[in-house]
Amino acid sequence: MTERLQAERLRPSARIKPTAQLQYRNYQSERPDDSGRQQAQLASALSEINPKIQTYLTREQERDDNTQLAAGSLAFTENGRKSWADAVKEGLVDEGENPFYRRGYLKQELRLKGLDYAQSLNEAYMQSPARSSDDPEALRGFMHEFNQSFFEEQMQGYDPELINESLMPRMQAAEETLFGTHRNNRNEDYKAQREANTAAEISKSIGVLAADGQDSPEAISQIVSGIMLDAEADGMLPSKVNELVATSVMQLALSSGNEDYLDALDNIQAGNHSLADRPVVQERVQRIRDQFQREREAAEAARRAAAKEAQREAKAQQFGQVLAGLLENPQMDLSPLMRQMAENGDYDEVAKLHQLRSAVSNNLEAVYAEDPFTVSSMFNDVYTGNLEPQDILSAVATKDISQSTAQTLYNFLNRTQGSNQFQSIRRDPLVTTAFSNMEKAIVREENGMADATSVQVYTYQRHRLFTYAQELLEKNGGVKDEDFYTAIEAKAAYIIGEVAKGQAENYVPDYTSAEDAINPAVQRRAEVEERQRTQDINLVSPEIPLGAKEFFLSDNSPNAAENFLAAFPDADIDELLKIKGN
Repeated sequence: MTERLQAERLRPSARIKPTAQLQYRNYQSERPDDSGRQQAQLASALSEINPKIQTYLTREQERDDNTQLAAGSLAFTENGRKSWADAVKEGLVDEGENPFYRRGYLKQELRLKGLDYAQSLNEAYMQSPARSSDDPEALRGFMHEFNQSFFEEQMQGYDPELINESLMPRMQAAEETLFGTHRNNRNEDYKAQREANTAAEISKSIGVLAADGQDSPEAISQIVSGIMLDAEADGMLPSKVNELVATSVMQLALSSGNEDYLDALDNIQAGNHSLADRPVVQERVQRIRDQFQREREAAEAARRAAAKEAQREAKAQQFGQVLAGLLENPQMDLSPLMRQMAENGDYDEVAKLHQLRSAVSNNLEAVYAEDPFTVSSMFNDVYTGNLEPQDILSAVATKDISQSTAQTLYNFLNRTQGSNQFQSIRRDPLVTTAFSNMEKAIVREENGMADATSVQVYTYQRHRLFTYAQELLEKNGGVKDEDFYTAIEAKAAYIIGEVAKGQAENYVPDYTSAEDAINPAVQRRAEVEERQRTQDINLVSPEIPLGAKEFFLSDNSPNAAENFLAAFPDADIDELLKIKGN
């Protein structure tokens, strides 16, 4: 700028012109008096340059003033801070008494209050009715009341200049943010309410169809398609409409338990395809169909379990009646009941009736004289699966059943109910297939009904194949490999061939003589009782051999003494006679 002013000074004035005339060297004319005109020319030239000079001088003066003011302020501040710092170090004043520091503290405190203001404003807004109001005056009124309360409670005693400098910018920013938040909240509320209304319209429309019995997938798709068009016309995005409709229909299907509602999605158009063609919808629909399938399977399983339990109770009652009848008449005719069971496919029950008759006829008649009710109930529990080993031990301990009865019950329990291997074979689908093939080959029908004789043959051979499978599984260490299944199939084919030739023997499992089935706990109890009996005998006479007392007491024939002496020639017969007499 200085260079420009210097250049202006050097530029000649256009108004100042020379007036001198050429004079001869030796001649000089009289000079006219033109002082007034020259002064006028100078004044005219100065009148043009003076504004520029004045502007320059004013600007230079302001620059000098500002420079001196800044330098003076800086010197004052530095000197003040230095002097206050020295005073604080010397302990003459407290740090907080420094006016520069105190002003900074107040500004910082006001900035913090600005942050508190923003947080408190948002919290109060969320609780205020103004949040859900569409009236702008409601929001302004809320903010006015909040600001008035805030200043009354928080701003007393602060310098207004500091408030304007440190607090007001943050308050204004918080208010602008709140206005934006309010607009967004109202927009989101509108969207949510519109979506809720659309979902309710779909639900109620389908409910009306259902009340009239017209809720077919075609009718549902037609009415829902109309609702979709209205929603899109009201400004809802097509993608949102598609999502909302699919979700509403699927939720209705779940809540009503009507899986057919899902078929309506096949007929609802979403662009060039149906809603059901969208991958996301396909995945969700499949999950819902899987859930319906699981519920159906669970309901069917519950129904089968209830039916099985009812059948078990009925059979338990039936077997109890049969057992009581056999005890009263061992020759009771069971063929009608067996035929009915065979017609129902209850081949296991037919086999149990055979076993029950055999048990009663062969070795249980004498036992029932002890306690017919207890023994009858326990044998019935074997067939129904309700007998536990501890029940047998308890009955032995209370003298309700004898040791021989306990052994028979254990044999029935172990062989009829089976072990884990028994259940593993019984539930194996490949083994079940072998049984089914054998049944189809053996059981004949006459007049649409299963022949009782062939059913009985199959029952025997089924026990035969099952026993073979158990033995084979035990040999394999519980492993069911390919060789195991091959052997089962071969055995089934062999049995079928024998039956066809009339060479198959009736196979009945021996539940009464298999000593390997005796429970170890019962065996140990028998040993304890045997030792106790031996001790009782030895207290009477140490000369009586082990087992002699039982042999002698069990022989009620007239030749009991001779039989005893033949078996125990060294025993003291007189002592035994004393025992028997007691």
